Amino acid sequence: MKSISAPTIIFTLIILLECLCPEFTISSKNRLLSPKEIVDTCTLSIGYLHRTYDPILEQTKCEDEILLIGSNHSWYGSYGAYMLDSLVNANPEMSSEEFSQHYKSLDTFPQSLLKYFDTGLYRYAGHIFANSYKYEEEIPLINWQICEETDTILEQECRKATCDFRGRKWTAWYSETPISDGPWMFTGLPGLILKLTDSESEHIIEAFELRTNSIPFGWEKRLYVKTSREKYLRELADYKNDPWKLAETMVTEVKEADGTIAPRRKQKLFYNPIELE
Repeated sequence: MKSISAPTIIFTLIILLECLCPEFTISSKNRLLSPKEIVDTCTLSIGYLHRTYDPILEQTKCEDEILLIGSNHSWYGSYGAYMLDSLVNANPEMSSEEFSQHYKSLDTFPQSLLKYFDTGLYRYAGHIFANSYKYEEEIPLINWQICEETDTILEQECRKATCDFRGRKWTAWYSETPISDGPWMFTGLPGLILKLTDSESEHIIEAFELRTNSIPFGWEKRLYVKTSREKYLRELADYKNDPWKLAETMVTEVKEADGTIAPRRKQKLFYNPIELE
């Protein structure tokens, strides 16, 4: 039987833990989800498909995301996490086993962004390996250039706008819906952004549904490491580009199957951030 080396096992564990979302706690029937600080009630939700291309790994990842819009706030994050939250709220007596089945069937990720339009700030929640992080900063003022071109998305006529933002050139298509909001931190147009692409087509975010809703939303209550955007992006890039560093903090020596000390290896995880600076 072929033996598996310790470095391979450790890197596999890193990948598995990377895929596990620390957003939920299965502790009891009444505590399937992390508690929330409710800040607003959604009146309109927009589902988006986000395609990300990693040019180094030459791989593409597709994730469903959602924007929940309230009167003074909006929340952007995982569509799967939103669906899981809805299922639990609809069935407060859901068992841990049923919850686990739903969790496995839904694609979720822990990153989210909560905009506070009444204060002009946003909060970002993310994670690096198994730790949750948060930072807060002003909603950025993006210098959009409005263009004459139009397109139709979800049966809505949209106008084109472009901008340079944090290291990328972006093209947005926004509808006449009088809501100045969009995916992640993108806002500032005279309408709702339904499609967003960068000039290299490494990020393509396009709406696939619009729904009227009445759903409370807010901020996950958990133990966060407080940080800044710059520090978080730097540490996240370090981890994604060289997760082997994590193995070095877990054990003093990593050995091969034959007992010899394993050489240091560098194996990149999928990573291509929206913000390059």
